[in-house]
Amino acid sequence: MPVSEDVVVAVIDSGVELDHPDLNLVTGYDGDTGLPGGAPKTDDDNHGMACAGNVGAVRDNGIGTVGTAPGVKIMPIRWGSTYDAMAFSIDLAVEHGADVLSNS
Repeated sequence: MPVSEDVVVAVIDSGVELDHPDLNLVTGYDGDTGLPGGAPKTDDDNHGMACAGNVGAVRDNGIGTVGTAPGVKIMPIRWGSTYDAMAFSIDLAVEHGADVLSNS
């Protein structure tokens, strides 16, 4: 059974490539500032990208692989650099309408 494209999964992690063609992205946020964003801070930090792909990489588009719930909307949340900011990252996801949180 297909997963609804109306489901928003917040991937709270080290960040997601904001222009990746294999993900159905919605506006993401930065846990340190609360501002729109959600990209990794460094080029070699790709754990969040791997998690986002595992969750929702689009099916049948000829790119990469297929996620567990292909086509869901991914809200990238780059976690903050302190425990308070990490907690704020969860608040951001909920405040902006995430249905499911992936916190790895």
